[in-house]
Amino acid sequence: MKECPEWKPQQKILWAEGKKEKGRWKGRWKVRDLRADAGCTRAVLDFLSSTDVGRRVPAEVLNLLRYS
Repeated sequence: MKECPEWKPQQKILWAEGKKEKGRWKGRWKVRDLRADAGCTRAVLDFLSSTDVGRRVPAEVLNLLRYS
């Protein structure tokens, strides 16, 4: 969540929201604390939805990959 170069634009927004809400920048957060903080919920959810972090591959695609 903190270091992936592919998600830099989304990370920038996430950490700016964390700073705005709690006054702490990226280096001052542990990811678990950021996710647990109610004031940062919207920023974390926006980050997750915009990066597809944790998104599962649909079963149809898995079946195609298995049987091709």
